[in-house]
Amino acid sequence: MSRQARGMYRIRGEKEPYQLISELNGGGGFGLVWYRDEYSRQYMEKSNSFSLARYLAAGMPVIVPAGISHEVLIEENHLGLVVNSLEEAVAAVERVTESEYQEYVKSVEQFSPALRNGYFTKKCLIEAMQAFYRKDAGRLSIPGNIFRLEECAFTLTVLKESYSGLALSWSFQGKTDGFLVYDATRKVVVHDTKNVHQHYYVMQEYAIESGFLVMAYLETLKGKLIIAESDLTYLKEEQCNRPIISLIIPAYNAEDYIAIANDLNKLILKL
Repeated sequence: MSRQARGMYRIRGEKEPYQLISELNGGGGFGLVWYRDEYSRQYMEKSNSFSLARYLAAGMPVIVPAGISHEVLIEENHLGLVVNSLEEAVAAVERVTESEYQEYVKSVEQFSPALRNGYFTKKCLIEAMQAFYRKDAGRLSIPGNIFRLEECAFTLTVLKESYSGLALSWSFQGKTDGFLVYDATRKVVVHDTKNVHQHYYVMQEYAIESGFLVMAYLETLKGKLIIAESDLTYLKEEQCNRPIISLIIPAYNAEDYIAIANDLNKLILKL
């Protein structure tokens, strides 16, 4: 997808690697790596190395759909745009300034020699030959710490009424990277927080009849993986038949007023 004057775009179509390098190197624009149907979309979630390599080797930043297998690689190396739809892709290209585009080009230029010189392929061949000559070839190395999903669970979720809204707090057993707070529909994410500090959140502008639940997740290359879910929690009203109040008054050289304070305490208890 090449940027033209007055916001126009020209689709060059698919090219062989040598054609792209000769025709498009330094010519500007983005390489569009997209799917044709649901099958190709699912395939791109597992592999899209060849499609990406054609454009990156030619020195072109790319536009890719979110959720593909190399999404993190593209974002962390600043190799192009990750979007959710073709309409979003067009809007994103229109927002890119010339200086921003040149930053993408510089990042691709820094990354592309690894493709042009076949370093990724050489790395795979070297690792394959090393494995062939090693006695432990074919074995799996088990890490010392094994993640056990059965040990991950919410032990408590409580919803209380606060001065500024509804306060949800929870406790969690196990390892997790963060939590998602959903409303009762399970479709709206109210809050996203990392697994640090205290586990609570105050919801504002929600009716007291609202319900919430919390989901624990792990960060993966394909996004957030839900590993545990709390029960749907609603506000519970608690009433005490006879509340107990402790009234503590520091006194210094004020003995005459202690008796008055004691009478005041008795009056409060009667109320």
